Amino acid sequence: MIGNALYILWSKSSVKEKIRVTNRKGGSGTKCMDYIASKKGDPYVLGATSGAPLNTVIRKSSVMRYEDITFVSNLIEDPNYVSAKYDAPYNNMKELVAWAKKSGRDLNVAIGSVGGMDHITAYRIGKETGMKINIISFKSSGGSAVAILGGHADIRVGSYVQTMDPASKQVKALSVNTAIRNPFLPDVLTLKEQGIDVIGAHYRGFWAPQDFPPYAIKFWEDAFLRLSKSKGFNDYMKSGLGMPSYKTSKEMKALFDEFVNGMERDLKHLKLYEKKKKK
Repeated sequence: MIGNALYILWSKSSVKEKIRVTNRKGGSGTKCMDYIASKKGDPYVLGATSGAPLNTVIRKSSVMRYEDITFVSNLIEDPNYVSAKYDAPYNNMKELVAWAKKSGRDLNVAIGSVGGMDHITAYRIGKETGMKINIISFKSSGGSAVAILGGHADIRVGSYVQTMDPASKQVKALSVNTAIRNPFLPDVLTLKEQGIDVIGAHYRGFWAPQDFPPYAIKFWEDAFLRLSKSKGFNDYMKSGLGMPSYKTSKEMKALFDEFVNGMERDLKHLKLYEKKKKK
């Protein structure tokens, strides 16, 4: 999603200089964050924010320290959803909770990655509702979507449109896990509207190495603000059901401070908090 945003930014001439996107694979984002950490003070390096790389920092499997990240700008609130097979005997979270408690068995929940936002959201829902949660992790969001279609899981927590066309009537959303409803799926209630005090969403934007120059922060804040107002970007948001959420560097830092505090707490409860790797 963020890679496409960069393409729109460059192709629409919001930024004249060529932008080169490099995918650094390895360690669920560890190599990516280690690379950014190695570019201290470099005004030409940005990283795309995502849950997996952030987890490597929180869990201290990367040499990058959270306090050394320079937050540049947030662009998107990317909600995850609780979804189920279209013919499942529940149509919303209240019905799901009642069904789960009546059945008396663990609820099989498909997720895309251990320790990711889908995992944390599922954990929070189980803790808040008292439902017994059995996590089934797959290598991707696509795998978790296939699991509910095949009847191997009762529900799935994760991105909706990236794995299934909402108009296909193969799956249905039981909730959107954001503070407010997604304007592109206005009939899907939030968890809070259904009495479950839980939020679970990804924030998509850009961060940079330690000592990223103030002039570079200002340059990118302005560029991303122009992007957030462009027709191409907003058309893309509609197609991907993303929620535009532009924030300046300072606003993004405040958002992530609160977000990371919650993630760190839940990762510890899930016993996924690792010691810092040796250099």
